Amino acid sequence: MAACHSRVAAGRLGEPGGSRLAAWLTLEWLRVACQQWMGYHHRMSTIELRREIKKAVDKLPPARLESLADYVDFLTRPDLDKRLDAAEKAIAAGKGVNWRKVRSDV
Repeated sequence: MAACHSRVAAGRLGEPGGSRLAAWLTLEWLRVACQQWMGYHHRMSTIELRREIKKAVDKLPPARLESLADYVDFLTRPDLDKRLDAAEKAIAAGKGVNWRKVRSDV
């Protein structure tokens, strides 16, 4: 683990030369993984966790709210399997437009 931390700190993970973003993401992933392993998230009830999230959202500057709304929208999307099933049913029902009519240059 210490060797991994030293490579992350030096920014050498991923590709030769590494990047600071890759190092930061790896450190963030390690931090979250360690917290989950230690049971950090399991100590809070769902209600307590929702309250903490709401407090954090209330502290965000308005400029960050749009990206948070995009992320919440992503998290609440149906699974890919469900979306594919719905699309296949729509195609079978004759809904939608053939992509060849929309893009003739492909």
